[in-house]
Amino acid sequence: MSETRKPGLLQKLAMLKDHKKELFWVWVAYQTVKGMMTTSLIWIPLLYALKNFG
Repeated sequence: MSETRKPGLLQKLAMLKDHKKELFWVWVAYQTVKGMMTTSLIWIPLLYALKNFG
């Protein structure tokens, strides 16, 4: 088997290893968006409801 034609899992692991810096920043951006959405869609309405109706 040639080096460029690796089976599925090994090929994906090699891609992750080759692009780990870029993927780290994609992960940071994802966590930032997820945190902002959680705050705005869950915690703010919950605190508002507790303050006004609780």
